[in-house]
Amino acid sequence: MDGGDEAIQIRERSQKLAKITRHVVKEGGSSHKNLTALINELKELRHGSAVFFGLSEPVFQLAV
Repeated sequence: MDGGDEAIQIRERSQKLAKITRHVVKEGGSSHKNLTALINELKELRHGSAVFFGLSEPVFQLAV
């Protein structure tokens, strides 16, 4: 295989990975769902921390 064939294969692989990446990060994709779940857990933790410490305000603010 010469450099040209290798470059073509790398380009094709990159395009395939780009397509997969766009799919998983769009709304409803697996990465989007995981990130949304993480944000929701952080919000619950923030609220739970305030309740635990008897505070009327959250312990920290999330920029959402």
